[in-house]
Amino acid sequence: MFGLEWMKLYSSVPVASSQSSSLLSDLLSKVLQNNLRIIVSIKLFTHS
Repeated sequence: MFGLEWMKLYSSVPVASSQSSSLLSDLLSKVLQNNLRIIVSIKLFTHS
């Protein structure tokens, strides 16, 4: 899974502060959720 590999890579990179790290991970999770929603919508749309 691409998302998990990306998270491993991301977590191995040192970040200036824990606050920016949590903000970035929160943003990343939102992006991944949106991508999943789009993929599911496309699959449902193409099946119908």
